[in-house]
Amino acid sequence: MHVQTAAVQPLIRMPTARASKPFAQNHSARRCSASRARFLSDVSRAFGASLDLQETMQRMAELSVPALGTACLVCLLADDRSVIGVTERHLNPQGQVQSTDFRSLAVGVGPAWERVLNVAQSRQAAVLSQVTTADMLGNTGSPSPILRELGLKTALLVPVVDRERQRTQAVAVFLSARPRQYGVRQLDLAEDVVSRFSLALEAALMYRACQGVIEDNQETLATTVHDLMSPLTYIKGTARQMRRFEHGIADPQTRSELRARLEAIDAASNRIESALTDLLQTTHPRHKQSTRVRTVDLVDLVRRSVAEHQLLARHHTIRLNRTLATLTGAWDADRIERMLGNLLNNAIKYSPPGSTVQVSLACEEDADGRWTVLRVADQGVGIPAPDLPFVFAPYRRGSNVAAITGTGLGLASVWQTVKMHDGRVSVQSDEGHGTTVTVRMPM
Repeated sequence: MHVQTAAVQPLIRMPTARASKPFAQNHSARRCSASRARFLSDVSRAFGASLDLQETMQRMAELSVPALGTACLVCLLADDRSVIGVTERHLNPQGQVQSTDFRSLAVGVGPAWERVLNVAQSRQAAVLSQVTTADMLGNTGSPSPILRELGLKTALLVPVVDRERQRTQAVAVFLSARPRQYGVRQLDLAEDVVSRFSLALEAALMYRACQGVIEDNQETLATTVHDLMSPLTYIKGTARQMRRFEHGIADPQTRSELRARLEAIDAASNRIESALTDLLQTTHPRHKQSTRVRTVDLVDLVRRSVAEHQLLARHHTIRLNRTLATLTGAWDADRIERMLGNLLNNAIKYSPPGSTVQVSLACEEDADGRWTVLRVADQGVGIPAPDLPFVFAPYRRGSNVAAITGTGLGLASVWQTVKMHDGRVSVQSDEGHGTTVTVRMPM
């Protein structure tokens, strides 16, 4: 029995011993591969969380430590390949302070960052052994002992190239306290991380460029609005001063017409001032479009608007059909008045002289609740059927009105006001016979 046991045991153990080493190696390789995949997945997710340039660079430095070394510097390059910004990360707090000092040595100095700029120009990764501050910065006249104080001995420099491979956007510098840190495996991992960083950095740079354009446009717009406010104030002041001459006019009809026109000028000036104020607010950072809701008698608002437009529309009749005595609700009066003004102006502009524009205001109820319904109908040129799906798109105009001046923004503005009031708007039109616009707002 002992002999059989002795003979059998080696037969059981020996194949197991031969198979155990490859199995352990494969298991270790799979575990390493899975860990690498998880790390790169976390890297991609982190880079996708922000478009801020500084935050993107900081994340690159933070993600690289300790996975790719004891410290990391991310050197942002200008178009002329000069270093214009450096973000750093060190494994320990004291090292973080000293690496910050290292960053401040050479940003913006012509001959500095010699190794970094060489890598940027060649677009080839480089490994530095026994690295010193002088190696990194070049011959700046007074080499600093900072790298020695940090205990960093080797460096891996990897260029960050854009997708078109036309420009080196940055150079990632991985620094290690180990003398032989960077082999093929570490280089592959570094290049995988840098490839993800490259996409994030390109997006962040594009975002910053867009922000710059937007800020320039906002500044121009704010200045223009301010410049328009001055003559508007003069117009309002002049109209009010002319009211003094009203009592000196003997003819009652002339006196009444003057009063109506001066009141129309004052009301129109107030609407313009309100619109310009809203426009000015959009130039402020973090502006969110909002409504100034208050209790409004919509019947009174519509009557005033119709009367003001009739003063100017000498060759058209604007008829407010039989309507309710009052219709009170919570709305943004300024926006609704501008919306109605756009509808009336369009109706007059695209209708022949002598025609009538019909305006009605009513309450209707359906399965979705009670609605305030405003309709403006004209007898004008109408809208071609192929153009109807696009009537609310900014800058889109009917194909049959090229000879009539316009911006294509009137109905787009109407849609914005309706949307802000959680309402609905529809257009029915028959080319050559007229258009009816119906606005529904919840009560």
